[in-house]
Amino acid sequence: MPHTLHTAPRLAAVALIAIAVIATAAACGSSSSNKATTTIEVATPRPTTPAAPGATGTLTPGGGPAAPGAPITVTTSGTTLAFSPTQITVNAGQQVTVQYNNNSPLPHNIHFFNGKDASAPSLAQTDIATGPNAVHTTTFTAPAAGTYFYHCDVHPTQMTGQLIVK
Repeated sequence: MPHTLHTAPRLAAVALIAIAVIATAAACGSSSSNKATTTIEVATPRPTTPAAPGATGTLTPGGGPAAPGAPITVTTSGTTLAFSPTQITVNAGQQVTVQYNNNSPLPHNIHFFNGKDASAPSLAQTDIATGPNAVHTTTFTAPAAGTYFYHCDVHPTQMTGQLIVK
């Protein structure tokens, strides 16, 4: 009988697994009337660090200013010919670091001008690179208060934005 005592727990475990497999198979049957769909939404919380006086810029549309000295991230994704965000706000005279992430299979860069269009002198630019995940950084001193222009040198009429200096 000792052999039977060791076999019984194993048989019980196998039986429980078999029941679980059968129950799962029944719940996932091919009949469309028995199918249930569950959607789970996961919210990603935004950082809630308060902005310090003289913060360096708006990271995303509607977002708060970045912490002083933090890079401002601008991205391009997929085959969309657009920057995100299309508007960056900084303070006059501030050192501005922009990290441009071309997450697109197309060649792009970001080029800032000291005026309202591309005929103005250049403030700063990144190299033209093809993504995805082509990350380049440029740093410049924000000019006087006003509205300034930026664009992609490869797509100068489609990919544009505004640098707002306060």
